[in-house]
Amino acid sequence: VLAGLVFETSGLKAVKKFLGEGKSPIFEQGRRDGWLTGKWRENYFACADFRGPTPGPPPQFQKGWGICFGAHGLGVPYKDWLKVFGSPEVDALHESLNIQYSVCGPINGKVSTDLSGGGVGVLHVTKSFKDTARFDAAFNEIKPKISRAASSTARS
Repeated sequence: VLAGLVFETSGLKAVKKFLGEGKSPIFEQGRRDGWLTGKWRENYFACADFRGPTPGPPPQFQKGWGICFGAHGLGVPYKDWLKVFGSPEVDALHESLNIQYSVCGPINGKVSTDLSGGGVGVLHVTKSFKDTARFDAAFNEIKPKISRAASSTARS
């Protein structure tokens, strides 16, 4: 289960309290009912930049769309990674995988469970679950290329 909340940075303390590291009554019930399994993860990122057919955040999600979140550490400044993320090559990749919208920004490493050292978080919205699965498979191949390109951008 992937759940996402959009909130003002000033609300972080209240959100953390509500989620309770996955121990709030609703999540405990979910574990008993079987719809919440696996390791509890909380990753927070600033929604700083957007990609899509129109400027700004994506519209309200529609039934049938696929959604995936990914986070990874950066060996370069976020602004250098963003230049690569907005490149024609990445545009073509997004188009080939039916990624309609993306939201990205720096990870808050102080409160995230997976990237305590910071990095980048990206939420991708695709046309279907199948497209999301294709993206997940393709990402493992392209991640090293994007990381190398961002490192090259940072050095120039």
